[in-house]
Amino acid sequence: MKRVYEKEVIVKPQLNQENVLGIDHGVNNWLTCVSNLGASAGCRW
Repeated sequence: MKRVYEKEVIVKPQLNQENVLGIDHGVNNWLTCVSNLGASAGCRW
């Protein structure tokens, strides 16, 4: 006989509080994203 148990799983993400991401929805670009890690991206729509 097989038994089935239900258990709620709570996942707590490991966040680095020193990393930030800025998102700007502007006039020329739909979105521009810049992080403090030196990565940036712009998207025209």
